[in-house]
Amino acid sequence: MALKVLWTLSAQKDRIRVFEYWNDRTKSREYSQKLNSLIRHRISLIKEYPSAGLVTDKPSIRFHVIARNYKLFYKIVGETAYILRFWDTRQNPDNLDV
Repeated sequence: MALKVLWTLSAQKDRIRVFEYWNDRTKSREYSQKLNSLIRHRISLIKEYPSAGLVTDKPSIRFHVIARNYKLFYKIVGETAYILRFWDTRQNPDNLDV
């Protein structure tokens, strides 16, 4: 059975911020749509293969790399995958709170 996926408020804000940045920078939604498609694909993998993500220093938190510069952090609790952050890896890692 596939997992249910819920986005935390932090992850939602991250994704909106990234999409707004690219929409403004490129004056188009094309790249944001591409990123969103990649995110949806990774989430479908998380639903079917929750342990496929790379492990962080916190054993209960895993991540997938998306488009080389982004990481999708998640945690599995029971039958639910919580998307914790959608992180731009070009940011200061000290600011990452997962």
